[in-house]
Order: sequence, then C-alpha cells, then structure tokens
Amino acid sequence: MLVEIDRDFYCSGNRYKPNGYCQVGTPSSECTNKRGNCGCCHRKYPTPAQYCEEYGQEYPDDGAVYYRFVPSDPWTLNNFKIAKNQQQQDKRYIDFAIVCSCTPWGKPPDGWRPE
Repeated sequence: MLVEIDRDFYCSGNRYKPNGYCQVGTPSSECTNKRGNCGCCHRKYPTPAQYCEEYGQEYPDDGAVYYRFVPSDPWTLNNFKIAKNQQQQDKRYIDFAIVCSCTPWGKPPDGWRPE
C-alpha cells in the first residue's frame, strides 16, 4: 500500500506512521526528512538525475517521462530520449522539466516544479 508522506515523497512499504516516523527505521529516522533507513521512502516525481541518485542507475532512454517547456504548459508523456532531444533543441526554455514516470503517482499536478 502506498502512503503519502508529503507532496513530493511517498512510502512504498506502508511503514510511515502518522507521527512522521518510519516504523522500521531507528527512532530518529523521520520519514519527513525523506531518508528513512527502511529504503521505502521514494520521490513521487523524480527527475532523471534524482532517479540515478536514488536507484544507482541511469534512467533508460526508452523509459517513460513527462516533460514540459514552462510551468504553465501541460505535461507531455513520451520516452526519455525524445524528451532529451526536445530539451537540447529548445535551450531557450530555462524551466524545461523532465520527470520520470516510474512511480504509481502518475503525472505531476499542474504548476508542480522539481526540487
């Protein structure tokens, strides 16, 4: 069962307690600090760089991503390779965002921006 920790993170193992602590981690491992010891705390909408940091491998070129040019645009679903090409072709968009579609939370809400 998925448990929402906050707007950006979730617990994939149903180990998050309402008091903000991970029931598997040490008493000081707050889920709200996003780094509990249980390994079930994940970003809802990781960027490819955050995915690599969290899972220890590059996001695959054929992996699904959502991307948009500016925050007011709707999210577009495509593969990572196409999104990277779009980003390289349109460098004038400094707010270009790519988000991996590797979690069950779907596309980010309108107006959402990566950390």
